[in-house]
Amino acid sequence: MVVEVWWVVVPVRARAPRDAAASAASQSPDVRVRPAGAGAPLRPEAGPRPDDGPVLAHVTWSGTADAADAVLAHLQQHLGMDLWALTRVEHGTQRVQAARSGTLRIPAGTELPWMDALSRQVLAGAAPRVATDASVEMAFAAAGVDRRFRVGAYVVVPLVGEDGRLLGTLCGLSAAAQPPALAGELPLVELLARLLGTLRAKEEFAAERSAEAAAAYAVAERDSLTGLLNRRGWQRALGAEDQRCLRGGRCSAVAVVDLDGLGEVNESRGHEVGDELLVLAAQVLQTTVRPCDEVARIGGDEFALIAADAGADGVHAWTARLSTALAAAGVEATGGAAASGAERRLSEAWRAAEDAMLADKHARRGPRRRSPRPVP
Repeated sequence: MVVEVWWVVVPVRARAPRDAAASAASQSPDVRVRPAGAGAPLRPEAGPRPDDGPVLAHVTWSGTADAADAVLAHLQQHLGMDLWALTRVEHGTQRVQAARSGTLRIPAGTELPWMDALSRQVLAGAAPRVATDASVEMAFAAAGVDRRFRVGAYVVVPLVGEDGRLLGTLCGLSAAAQPPALAGELPLVELLARLLGTLRAKEEFAAERSAEAAAAYAVAERDSLTGLLNRRGWQRALGAEDQRCLRGGRCSAVAVVDLDGLGEVNESRGHEVGDELLVLAAQVLQTTVRPCDEVARIGGDEFALIAADAGADGVHAWTARLSTALAAAGVEATGGAAASGAERRLSEAWRAAEDAMLADKHARRGPRRRSPRPVP
């Protein structure tokens, strides 16, 4: 059998140039306090004073990361402690997402398995949220804290999603035990933790919906049979490439390929065989082009391609490669191609290529020609 692939190349003209009393807080199972006067001062001597102005005032946050940084700075400025951190649950453990530290330094990304264990005990009510002397807390010791952190006091408030799932922790750690006044600050930390938890949950929800929307949009632009772009996807790709060419003063080429005899194959051998032919043609075209090029099935037996940065001089070589690949696979087709230029947009080049292909296909309803006939 002689396989024939016909092409018509359309020429293009030259282009132109973010204080409750400790006595009340100590009655809560969520706090453990040391005797008055014991431990380190609530605030360090160094650093900004409360009258320096609230860290959370007059700020604009673009997301959880910015909000967390402002909240941790506010807590460190007003409550002291050697480290304030926000963690998030990732793959069964907790990682530091953001931190403000003094003597205890834990960089972002650090895994804290012990914090995950302690957070879950706090969430279950088996451990207090505030311990001004961590050394007497059995739950804290049972969490298996890495001894290199030398934690003398802690504040741990889990971030919980609407479904009760542990999202992470807002925590403060101190190398030395802290005075009872720290317990009175728990409501503030809980409020900030709820705010950050809500923000993170909403952010994750938005990201999930955005990903779902993107996936749905991508499916809407794909041909279910061949997996190539469909006509909707082709129109988007063509417009994007057209704009790129205009911005950069470039030119690209478009080719249209129409399978010969698909109707006869469907009638004589069945649509299943015809579908196999379409899939084969799609595979041949997809494997022949470059990663930066686009291939679409824009009609029943019609395909369209974009060759980025392929001007008029490269059209003939491009179509020759496509012709050779199709013929080698036993796919008979007729093609037309054209390049954009100074006086022809890419969308216009597509129409020119399609018109040339159709004209040649109609002309060949007579005797078969053995070679492509270029359009003058």
